[in-house]
Amino acid sequence: MKSTRRLAAIMFTDMVGFSALTYQDELLSKEIVDEHREIIRQFIRAHNGNENQTTGDGFLIEFPSAVDAVQCAVEVQTYFHEKSKHLTLDRKIQIRIGIHLGDIIIEGTQFHGNGVNIAARIEPMAPPGGICISRQVFDQVASHIQAVNFKNLGHREIKNIKSGVDVYNLIMPWQQKNTEQAIFKKILKSHSKIQRLSLNGSLAGSFFIATFAFLFWLGVSSLNWDQSEISDPARGPASTYSEKVQKIDLANGWSYLIANELKEDQTVLRLPDIKNSGWKKFDMDQPNSYADTLHGRYWLKNEFSAGINLKTPALVLGLIADQHRAYLNGKFIGGSDHLSDVGTYFFDSSLLRNGEPNILLIQAKAKPSLTPGLTILPNIGAYLSEFSSVRNAVLTNQMTFHLFRSIYFILSLVMFASFLILSIFHRKDRGYFYGAFYLLLSSYFLAYYTPWISENFDFQTVRFLKIYSMVMSSFVFFSGYLHLSKRFRAEFVNNLAGIVTFFM
Repeated sequence: MKSTRRLAAIMFTDMVGFSALTYQDELLSKEIVDEHREIIRQFIRAHNGNENQTTGDGFLIEFPSAVDAVQCAVEVQTYFHEKSKHLTLDRKIQIRIGIHLGDIIIEGTQFHGNGVNIAARIEPMAPPGGICISRQVFDQVASHIQAVNFKNLGHREIKNIKSGVDVYNLIMPWQQKNTEQAIFKKILKSHSKIQRLSLNGSLAGSFFIATFAFLFWLGVSSLNWDQSEISDPARGPASTYSEKVQKIDLANGWSYLIANELKEDQTVLRLPDIKNSGWKKFDMDQPNSYADTLHGRYWLKNEFSAGINLKTPALVLGLIADQHRAYLNGKFIGGSDHLSDVGTYFFDSSLLRNGEPNILLIQAKAKPSLTPGLTILPNIGAYLSEFSSVRNAVLTNQMTFHLFRSIYFILSLVMFASFLILSIFHRKDRGYFYGAFYLLLSSYFLAYYTPWISENFDFQTVRFLKIYSMVMSSFVFFSGYLHLSKRFRAEFVNNLAGIVTFFM
């Protein structure tokens, strides 16, 4: 019999668990196999396939193109996946599919050859409900099949095939979540001494820094900034304070007034009617409720009775955005042209009135914000007291804030070094590189809040690092997502856009 040779896409299919099902229930197994054959034959005809051989629970099929073969396989697996959602466990059908592109030898109605053997060997490599293809098929379909992703399983040795075959697994949409979780676990898991050393070094460094931070915080908390004598540079001579410092709480009793047209003098306050009926209560517990109200120019007011004698009085409030001026009984006592860490104001004791109400006014000008007005820090509060008490609270807050920002900065650098080492030894997996780059940008951002960085570099440089890190981090994060999603062209375009943005 004369034989002919031609190039074709060969598909092998096989039912999962068919032998066990036949042993348990022959009638049910025959019914399921017949149903399985009929379903697959519908898809074979729709994609110009040629059924060559049926072996009980499997098919050997020839397709004129690799794209037709893979599209047929994807539709078959999708159909069985959706159908299985509505079936009992004993009737669910799962199959494995292997596809190869190669020469086949045709003799009559049968065909054979190395191409057929390779397809038959690839099929068992597929997971239940999955599809495996050879490199030859991948090269033909990678840019045509958009519904799935491809995972390179590497070079596999195949019986009676000397050169072996590069095999790819098609990741179906319902398998994508599990695949991303597996990639994430792979990043965390170390298989070599270098990986273990880098990750263990990162953990050890993080533990050391966290322990140091905790001990340092305990030390800061136990410090008593209140001294028997302390000099106020703004006032000159040293003053003596009592051990028990009295306070007047200012966290409550605030009201606000919209005053876009009012004008102020920075030394003497000129307000037409301080007891104007337009003042409304400002609820400190719900600042977000004023998001649509307090922007532009407005006033905040608090009336209180002194009732105590303070030698060197000072006020501590909270965060006030963006520009503000503070007045006590009509006299200017402080302010800021930008959002500061915490509002503190020192003034002469002669400004306080005993036996009559004291009026604290804050004139603010702010952009729209979700938390407008005055935001009181919970670990400090808002009160009037001696300079020493206010100084103690503010210094503790500032040291704690900057300490932990410095710790986060160092941790980012430690983790950056670990991921950089991993990226060097795993050049093909760009996930490590993106992780290292993202941590480096995080370090740039945290440098903005680190005192010893801001003290040694000019403000413009540090601010540039903050803006640069925020912009570039978005590009890096998105590229990492695209890489995990196997959308390599979009990843390349996003990387190119990031580079262009950086040099603009």
